[in-house]
Amino acid sequence: MIFERRRPPLEATPASGALAKHAQQIYLELGKELVVDAVAEGGGTDAAFASLETKAPVIERFGLQGYGSHSIEAEYVLISSIEPRLYLLTRLIMDFAQGKAN
Repeated sequence: MIFERRRPPLEATPASGALAKHAQQIYLELGKELVVDAVAEGGGTDAAFASLETKAPVIERFGLQGYGSHSIEAEYVLISSIEPRLYLLTRLIMDFAQGKAN
């Protein structure tokens, strides 16, 4: 038996880039800036596993803001990030379902 220990990279696609830009527009409506990186920063993400099995857009790093995630540091979430991120997620789902987002 061979055990392979790895995390595949989340590769950007035109579809994921378009959806991320749509998310940025929604966040601007709230007067907030959503940072979307054009180049991978490294590290592992479960989103990469999801992207291996679909042609649908997969985006990442849209979760709650905070510090120290998955570390031995004092991990926390900024309470003020909960409502805007839930709004973003809800609007993305609604817009995608209505054909307003690619």
